[in-house]
Order: sequence, then structure tokens, then C-alpha cells
Amino acid sequence: MDDKKQSSSVHSPTTYAGAFAAISTALVRMFVPAPYLENTLSITAALSPIIGMGIFQYLNSRKKTNEQIAFEERIDKEMAFLDTQINDPTYTEEQRKEFTEQKFALAKERITYNHNPSNVT
Repeated sequence: MDDKKQSSSVHSPTTYAGAFAAISTALVRMFVPAPYLENTLSITAALSPIIGMGIFQYLNSRKKTNEQIAFEERIDKEMAFLDTQINDPTYTEEQRKEFTEQKFALAKERITYNHNPSNVT
């Protein structure tokens, strides 16, 4: 996967703030009675940038790096291979238990990796 630069207009905080402002304005116009419309729109306009920035920061913190994606793909492939070994009748019960333990170790490794703050961008 390439780390190509995306269009800055798509992934900027102002885009999220503007989108949130448009959505909230439409909802206010649909559901707020006419006497309160002007004040509610003013409040919505004041809060939209703050909430839009919050949404942008949250979504940005949820992005995964190429390293994280590669790690998860490797774990998934190994777990799928272990599944085939566990379900293969040619292996003994002892070997299947060993494969199951290896699978649990991989699952634990993935959970530990995902919850480690140094792995989050």
C-alpha cells in the first residue's frame, strides 16, 4: 500500500466542520419550531466548528498505519492456517491442542498490540 498524499480538501478539519454545519442546519430547519429557528441556527453555527474538529480528531486517531495493517494481516493469515490445522483430522489431539494454544497466543498478541498506545498514530 502506498502512502500517497490525499487531497487536503477532503481530509481537513474545516471539511468536517462544514459537513457537520450543513447537516445540523438541515436538522434544525426540519425539527425546530419557527419562533426558535433563528436562535437555534446561531447556536448551531457557533458549535459546528468545535464539534467538527472533535469529529476530525477522533476519526484521525482511528486511522491505522501500513505497519498496523500488515501486522493484522499477518496475524489473520496465521490464525486461518492454524484453523485449518485444528480442523484437520490427520493431526493428533495433542497437536490440535498445541495449535489451539498457538492461536490463543496470536489473539493475545493482537489484542496487546492494538491496546498499546505506542502503536497508535
